[in-house]
Amino acid sequence: MFIKKIQLIKLKGLEKLTIIQCNYDQSHYQRRLFDFLSIHFPNSLTNSVEKRQAEFLAGRHSANLALRTKGIHEQTIAVGQDRCPIWPENISASITHTHDSAICVAAYKKNYHQLGIDLEYWLSHEIIEEIKSGVIRTQEEKIIKKSLLGFDKAFTLVFSAKESLFKSLYPDVGYYFDFKAAAITSISHDQKMFQLILKQDLNQSLVSGMCFSGHYDFDDKTVLTLITIKK
Repeated sequence: MFIKKIQLIKLKGLEKLTIIQCNYDQSHYQRRLFDFLSIHFPNSLTNSVEKRQAEFLAGRHSANLALRTKGIHEQTIAVGQDRCPIWPENISASITHTHDSAICVAAYKKNYHQLGIDLEYWLSHEIIEEIKSGVIRTQEEKIIKKSLLGFDKAFTLVFSAKESLFKSLYPDVGYYFDFKAAAITSISHDQKMFQLILKQDLNQSLVSGMCFSGHYDFDDKTVLTLITIKK
């Protein structure tokens, strides 16, 4: 069975959001599952490896389930020129996936202007040492070292938080910006929240010094981060 488990994720204080997680088994992927799940197979996937096709399928399935909770049924989520999903006009949403899990968060645009979600497996210390200089600044490292999670897990949290921020801002920015465009300023373990600040201007509206709050949750294997932006 390709789809192994479907669950609704609830985060405190975010009742107007719908977060759907689909756990899947890539080894059971078949092209015909797109038709079975009533999901359009885009031309952009034609030459992709099965791993990418399976990720896409699981992500779109979780998205369809999330959209149904908002009263939207049987609508194809098109792929934009930048390969990002084109959501219904009145919906804000975001998708993330790993090799065995896909998550979609969705809300009405009247409640949240943009959303960004990311799921990461805990990064190993070796990988962190390789990528650290391109992800965080010296001041951020000091904050991470004080975290009760321990450095490696706190770094993974920050890495994921910046991915979520990128996803939430990209629709308004329209270009790729790197990890150091924003910096972590706080991590609250009691509330499972974090705060990021922009370190550079991204456009006329998103300028250096703007702050963004996010939520996180984790288990023994992964960390989930979410950025919500109200207009």
